[in-house]
Parts: sequence; structure tokens; C-alpha cells
Amino acid sequence: MRLFDVLKRNSKRRRKSRSIEYIYYRENEYLLHKYPYFSRLITRDSDFKIIQANIIIRALKNKEIIDASIKAYKDKCENEKIEVTKIGIKECVDNAIRDLPYLNDEENHRIYIPIFSKSLNIMYVDEPEKLLTYPYNALLEDFSSAIIDLFDVYNYKLYDSFFSKMIKTSGDKSANGFFNVDDYCLYIINKQGRLDVKICLFDRHLHQFNLTEIMKRVNKISYAYFNLTKEEFEEELYKQKFISSHIYHRIEGRKSK
Repeated sequence: MRLFDVLKRNSKRRRKSRSIEYIYYRENEYLLHKYPYFSRLITRDSDFKIIQANIIIRALKNKEIIDASIKAYKDKCENEKIEVTKIGIKECVDNAIRDLPYLNDEENHRIYIPIFSKSLNIMYVDEPEKLLTYPYNALLEDFSSAIIDLFDVYNYKLYDSFFSKMIKTSGDKSANGFFNVDDYCLYIINKQGRLDVKICLFDRHLHQFNLTEIMKRVNKISYAYFNLTKEEFEEELYKQKFISSHIYHRIEGRKSK
């Protein structure tokens, strides 16, 4: 049995009902049912599925808020019989996005709707007046043809943004580690934005969660995963008190057989 399977089978589980991310997911999953395409992008792992789903949900909510502000501005101009101006609609969108989650790309552009390409995101923020003209006005209604694989395009940067609640740790050129405080797991995410490895911390043989300087300890095991041998990584898990002596000696015992 592989190490990560042992950790998963023996993990000290927290009740999902106490998870902020799980509650958010259950309250908003109806949005995903509107767009079946997204189900093909989400992993089968039950915990990581919630993380990915919530990123998509936050993106959809951002779009709804921005779109609503644009439509409200247009209706206001029509009712008052005044002209729609670039300055007016830009101010409207700027106010709408003020407190919304976003992703900073390599060129420091703020991506508010990662289900769209970078170019469409730039247009939404910098040239929103185009959304009232053909062909971009279609995005306010049926935007299915513009949807992209956000995880592939924006990769693990999505998880290091305001769309995610995870904390970035160590990595290399191919992947990066992210710690999730909701389930106390370290997720190794590759450049395609997909899950490579899920490392469940704290097994059921530990009496309680030791949360003392937890990020300092998580950073050490994340570094060990990417830079040290498998044996050294296992030793670091035990040293940092993320696995019990029972599991550690069980792993060590299997090696000697």
C-alpha cells in the first residue's frame, strides 16, 4: 500500500458540516447545474472537488454581479434618456468589482472571470462599453461558447488567488503545494491546475490536531516532498507531528519486509 493511501485511509477526519468551503458549496452548487460543461473539469476527489467547484462558483458570481451592473446602467440611461458613455459604464463596473475576488496574472492584470480568456477579462474591466455592442453583447446572455478550461489556462495560480482559501507552500517547475485549512490536507497541484497528490495530515491514531506553528511545519514537509527523498519526507511527517508513531512504524515496517 502506498504512503498516501495509508494516510488517506487513516486520516483524522473533520466533519464537513463545519467546513466554510463545504457550506459555501452546498449553498451555491445550483450555479454549476446551469452549466454542465464545468462538471468535466472537476476532479473526482470529493474534497478537492469542492475546492475547484467553489473557484468556478466564485467566477460565475463575479460575472453575474458585473453583468447586472452593466444592465442596470444601460436601463438607467434609457429611462432617463441619456447617452451611455465609456466613462459612465467604466465607473459602474469599477464600483461593481471593488470587493470581488480576483487573480493576478503574470502581467499584473486582474482576472475577475477566469472561466473566460485573459483578453475577455481585460475587455470586461478596461473596455466594458463593448459589452453593449455586437458581438460581445451576447456574453451578457449566452456565454457558453466563450467558456474555457480555467484550470488548464490559469493553472495553479488559481489556487494562489482570492478564488481559493488555500495557502501556497513549496513547489518546483512542474507543480506546487497548497495547504487547505478546511480539511488539513496538502494538495500537490500541477501546471495544468489538476491534482497530482493529496497528502492527508493528522491520522486517527493522534489524540488531537496539533496546530502549533502549523504553517511553519507544513512548509517543512512541503519542502521535503519536493526536495528530499521519500524516506526523508516520511521522517519529516513524523518529526512535524502530522502522523502518529503507529502509522510511522507501520510504514517503516512495510519497508523491512
